[in-house]
Amino acid sequence: MEETSLHIPPNTNIEERLIVTDYDIVIGSHSEINYGLKTKGSINAGERVKINGNVEATEDVSIGLWGFIDGDLEVGEDAYIGERSKINGELLVDGNLEIGNDVEIEKSFEANGWITINNPIPLYLYFLLLLSELIRRQETEEIEQILEDLTEEELSDQVLMVPKQIQFDSEIKSPGNVFVGEHCRFVGNLRGDEVVIDKETTFFGGIKARKDVEVKEDSIIHGDIHSPDKVTIEENSNVLGDIKADKVHLHKDAHVNGKIEAGEVSIFPKEEVELDEELEEGEIKQKIEKKRLSQDED
Repeated sequence: MEETSLHIPPNTNIEERLIVTDYDIVIGSHSEINYGLKTKGSINAGERVKINGNVEATEDVSIGLWGFIDGDLEVGEDAYIGERSKINGELLVDGNLEIGNDVEIEKSFEANGWITINNPIPLYLYFLLLLSELIRRQETEEIEQILEDLTEEELSDQVLMVPKQIQFDSEIKSPGNVFVGEHCRFVGNLRGDEVVIDKETTFFGGIKARKDVEVKEDSIIHGDIHSPDKVTIEENSNVLGDIKADKVHLHKDAHVNGKIEAGEVSIFPKEEVELDEELEEGEIKQKIEKKRLSQDED
């Protein structure tokens, strides 16, 4: 999964003010989420992430430096709150709570496990000391591996991934591709590179892509679709709006309740007609005979 991609896992509901999912949530640094969050998994938020709503997770929660939650935070397992973060509500943790310096909690907080207040050395200083030691020992391979690990992270496809530096609101602009999983309910307008809406998903909003758009089978789009390239609408899907694209690839059992403006429109799959061999041979003979008779008349 690319770090610039917006990825919505299956069975996720995005309503007007709340995102509900069964999977882990990862939020890139400097992003703002104008929704509350509720998950059966964990939440990992980078630095300076702002969440405007209540947050509830069944598993662990990690909030990076200078994080802000405009609501309550309820954690089913362990929690880490980075330095100078603020929770504008209550903090309830069923497990252990690790908290940095200068964290502000507007209301009460409670943890059923251990509470640890950290005063660590700055992260950049830790890595500077580590790299200095490795350079002294000429461990170049280890240095390259550390730098690679700092910029790359393997993430499962079953995760709600929000790229860094975006505003997740009724108008969502992704710097990369967008994938919305199957059986989702999505409210909002989408902007991105390639956009894929998986099967049996209901989407309330418009889609504007910089590349291709694919709507898989049995999905409903309540809005317009715009793409400079190709739009594909698969079997039993409905678009309750207009489509504007260079090419439109439409399944014969899909429906578009609006205008299609495209340089090329194709229907798939093409009907395959099996001809009876004897009938085909008889039709050929009739055509030859008609041609011979016309030539005799001339």
